[in-house]
Amino acid sequence: MRRVTVLFPLVTKAMSLATAPIEGYQVFIPSWEIELSPSGPTTTLNGTVEQVYQQAIKLNSNYEKESLAATAATAVTAGPSKLAQEELALLVTDWNIATSLCGGKWQATSVRRVREGIGYLRRVRGQPNSQAGPSRCGRVSCAYNSAIWWCNDDRRPKALNSFAAIADGAQLLVKRCVEWMNPQPEAFGGQAFHPTGWNVIIRQDNC
Repeated sequence: MRRVTVLFPLVTKAMSLATAPIEGYQVFIPSWEIELSPSGPTTTLNGTVEQVYQQAIKLNSNYEKESLAATAATAVTAGPSKLAQEELALLVTDWNIATSLCGGKWQATSVRRVREGIGYLRRVRGQPNSQAGPSRCGRVSCAYNSAIWWCNDDRRPKALNSFAAIADGAQLLVKRCVEWMNPQPEAFGGQAFHPTGWNVIIRQDNC
């Protein structure tokens, strides 16, 4: 399948100003391999999921409608061929065996906005990629000062099966840090550690 890389200078500049969520970590700009139209060429876009979504709409005015239709038709995309089958299964399904932290050093942010970010991550078709770690983080979602970070602690580049893998990590934190409480808090922060060498952070940020 043909691949196209599209760069939006303002997005790249904005992402380069992001501060790593963990002291001593480096920030990478997440890249997203997506199909702008069904069965079309794979296009690489950069930035947060909100930025990528807006870029996709600029490149294909029907992207939102086509994306919703494709999401309803299939839950996940094909996984990266270099991953072992057992690791691929973990990337997609097994957040329940992950360890997690609620609160602590993670400044609380809006539960509502985090859920919106999770929704965006589930809506975008394609595959997220990160630079080799360890100690590298990319801000995959940020709106209204509520951020979802994806950090790679593996020494090799990380390619996940779908954006839903990151969304599932964020949803795990919503479940463990918010939904079991009565009354439920309106704001929270936390970190979930996946057993395959990457983690998801939810925290307040500048965006």
